[in-house]
Amino acid sequence: SNIQDARRAGGMTLRTGDQNVLRQVRRPQADADIDFQVYTLREAVRAMPLRYIPRDRRIMLAQHLAQLGMKSDGWTAAGAASSLAELGALKFAADVVGHIAPTDATRSEGIIALVRGLLAVGDAKGAEDQVARGLAWARAYPGRNAERALIWGLAEAYLEFGQPAGTLRLLDEWREETGFLD
Repeated sequence: SNIQDARRAGGMTLRTGDQNVLRQVRRPQADADIDFQVYTLREAVRAMPLRYIPRDRRIMLAQHLAQLGMKSDGWTAAGAASSLAELGALKFAADVVGHIAPTDATRSEGIIALVRGLLAVGDAKGAEDQVARGLAWARAYPGRNAERALIWGLAEAYLEFGQPAGTLRLLDEWREETGFLD
């Protein structure tokens, strides 16, 4: 018996026939059991008063979340990285983001979450390093959508943390299309 069996026994559906779903994203690398565990841990991290949890327990939680984040697809890894950043486990978050396949467009979400976490703790150098890595990845990714999503997401993060110069610097990174096929 696993989480999927419990979900079925509880009457939960996967929304395959739900007309209220606006869009469905194909996630062939996703593992629903892992996704469910990551989601549950993410919700717990949001609800917990972290300052009351002993350091060794927070480390164990972060290690477990990082391990799970690396076992599914980029979407789940990005979510895990976001929660790891909230826990202050930025090394684990960086490892999880680094584990997202370069062919997975959701890598941009993981990079944004990691940079947001680095900015939250005042690590401007670490954030800039991740921005540079992220831009190099996005520019090598086919098409322009990954780059566009990354730049806009990072620009919003810099603005959120009161760094408009960082926002402007990122927006200047956007390369205008030069031709019909761009």
